[in-house]
Amino acid sequence: MLCLSVIMIITEIILRRFLNSSLYITDEYTGYLLCGIATMGMAITLREKGHIRMTIIYSFLSNEWKACFDKIISLTGFVFFICLSIFTGNLFWKSLVGGVRSMSVAQTYVAVPQLFMPVGFFVMSLQFLEEFFTDFLGGNN
Repeated sequence: MLCLSVIMIITEIILRRFLNSSLYITDEYTGYLLCGIATMGMAITLREKGHIRMTIIYSFLSNEWKACFDKIISLTGFVFFICLSIFTGNLFWKSLVGGVRSMSVAQTYVAVPQLFMPVGFFVMSLQFLEEFFTDFLGGNN
C-alpha cells in the first residue's frame, strides 16, 4: 500500500510538472491507502512491541501486579477492538448496501476502502487475545 501511494504521488508530481495534467484521484486514494496501512499494521506493531507504552504506573508495580495488569490491559484492548470491529463493520455494511460513493471525481464506492477498518480492527483484537493467552500461560516474552 505504501509503494502504491508513493507511485501515485510521484506520477501526480510528474504529470503536474511536465504535462500540466493530473490523476485527480491521488489525494483520495492515498488517504484510503494511509488508513489501510494504519489499521492493517496495528496488530503487527503490537506483536513486535512497537506501540508507545506509558510505563509510569507499571514501574511501581510488583511482578505479580505487573502480570495482572498485563492481562487486564490485553482483555481491555480485546473488548475495545472487538467493539471497533463491530461498529466499523456496520459502517462498511451500510455503505455497501447503500452503494455510497465518494464525492470526488472518481466516485469510489466507499465500502471498498472502509473494509480496511473492520478487518484491521478484528486482527488487532485477535492480537490482544493472543497477548492475553501468552500472559495467562506465563510466556511473557
